[in-house]
Amino acid sequence: MKKWIKSLLAFNMMFMLSACSSGPQPEATLESYLQSVQSAESIDASTLYNEEYFDMSLPFYLDLSAMAPSNITDDAFTLKILGLVQDFDYTIGDVETNGNEATIELTITSYSLGEIMSAWMTKWMTFGIEYTTSGEEMSDDEMNQKYVELLDEAINETSKSNVNTFDVYMTDDGGWKINANDNDDLITALLGGLY
Repeated sequence: MKKWIKSLLAFNMMFMLSACSSGPQPEATLESYLQSVQSAESIDASTLYNEEYFDMSLPFYLDLSAMAPSNITDDAFTLKILGLVQDFDYTIGDVETNGNEATIELTITSYSLGEIMSAWMTKWMTFGIEYTTSGEEMSDDEMNQKYVELLDEAINETSKSNVNTFDVYMTDDGGWKINANDNDDLITALLGGLY
């Protein structure tokens, strides 16, 4: 009899726990997304984004090749920028759910990529003027090295101090997903004002 009562109580407890938990909460999906960007982990975006709005795989891919002179093939520049995008801190604040809609307060602290790129561009143009008037010759490797060196200078002149607090909007359509079209602030914060 005691075994039967224990089994009944155990079954009842499992039933109550499963009834109270209807699956992952919206902040768990948001946290998964942020961690995947930080780790450059490639995941199925359809598990995080409402497919009606958005279809892409993670992590973000920044095509910076248009900014680079055609003779520069070194991707150390792009890797440094992607490293800065991944190097952010976040705090998930208040979560408000209303049926299948959720709003989550999020604070992201990141590098100001807009400022870094502006400083780098100024340095690159100054170097270009000095180089063309100097009469010096540089190999492609030397040019690549200078290109990245100037980016390092621009990065070292800044810190991770770009703080953005905003709301992230999500929808539950069989699982919580980020509404991509309603979340420009999220992308802007992750890209440090570059977007």
